[in-house]
Amino acid sequence: HSIEEDQIVLGNGSGEILLMSALSFCHPGDEIIHSQHGFEMYPIISKLVGAVSVFAEEHNYKLNIYSILKKITTSTKVIFIDNPNNPTGTYLNKNDLNKLLSNIPQNVIVVIDGAYAEFVDNENYDKGFDLIKRFDNLIITRTFSKVYGLAGVRLGWCYTSKKIASILNKVKPPFNVNRIALQMASVALQDVQHLNRVIS
Repeated sequence: HSIEEDQIVLGNGSGEILLMSALSFCHPGDEIIHSQHGFEMYPIISKLVGAVSVFAEEHNYKLNIYSILKKITTSTKVIFIDNPNNPTGTYLNKNDLNKLLSNIPQNVIVVIDGAYAEFVDNENYDKGFDLIKRFDNLIITRTFSKVYGLAGVRLGWCYTSKKIASILNKVKPPFNVNRIALQMASVALQDVQHLNRVIS
């Protein structure tokens, strides 16, 4: 991906990164915004950190960016956006995502959960990491559980600003990723033929 090594944080699955994001920036009573029909871990994570789940409405099972913006309050600390959405399969295009990020206060952390990013093949979907250069409050996650088929191995990662990466690394357990997972992921990254076969 041609990205900076010191801005990558590894997790025991990307689910742990979602949890670390909430642990890093939420206190009990704070609010976490996520989609009405999104990944089931978001409300679970909210409960684990003592935060309140605030559900953003969808239109035809697609996340409504204006609903998110209307839900932001002084108590909002984190916004989870599964893009593409799990389980509905919809996604925010580049224009909608840029419009949304440009209108979210910089003190609110936005986590774009890209667990299924590799499966989106449309040009109007942003699967890169350039947004990190423009938005210091952004965390973009990826996982080896889906397209690489390594769900039981538990390895996820995120890309973010240096400032947020240093915060996440203070919360991250020191032995959260095991050597076998790292070796399997290294092999999987080299097997481009298999990756393309899975995507098709």
